[in-house]
Amino acid sequence: MNGNVRLLNDGVRAEDGRVHRANSSLLLTICCYIDSLAAFSVGRTREVFHRNVRPDRDFATFVRTYMDGFMMASRDHSGNELRRSVLLHRCAPGCGALQQRDRLAFPEILYSQYRNGLVHEFLPRGWAGFVRNQNFYLRWDTRRRRLIVNLDRLAPDFRDALRRYCNDVRTSAVIRELYRQRLRFVMKH
Repeated sequence: MNGNVRLLNDGVRAEDGRVHRANSSLLLTICCYIDSLAAFSVGRTREVFHRNVRPDRDFATFVRTYMDGFMMASRDHSGNELRRSVLLHRCAPGCGALQQRDRLAFPEILYSQYRNGLVHEFLPRGWAGFVRNQNFYLRWDTRRRRLIVNLDRLAPDFRDALRRYCNDVRTSAVIRELYRQRLRFVMKH
């Protein structure tokens, strides 16, 4: 645990050798907000432990629908979503967790590696990286086989997504009803 806390405070060493003050709490907050808003956007009336609930799909759908910058950075020159092979259900090396690979698009990687890792293990899974003060939004590190996210691009993109979603709640009767369904469920529980 001490090592994890020290790593969170020390920053992240980029490939250029410089240490950047990446902010894991900002990344965690954004991922948790996306997770919550995704539940509202589909009108989820069951909690995630129910067998028919797929929060990963809801999360990815929210990102695809509202986070334009993330999605632009997630596509190749032909407009196709990039998919990469990543390890799933992985904590730190040697932890004994099941090691399996799957080809995921970047919205699914944001959920499985970043959201799940930060929420459950205090760090992104599979050693996924995050930086600040860089010229890119998303970059695939081919040597380490991981996605690197620039928080300076993710944060404003999320704020824009939140504004767009709130506008949709105000202007679309269908989206407003889904929001109300989730709100009624949350208020009861």
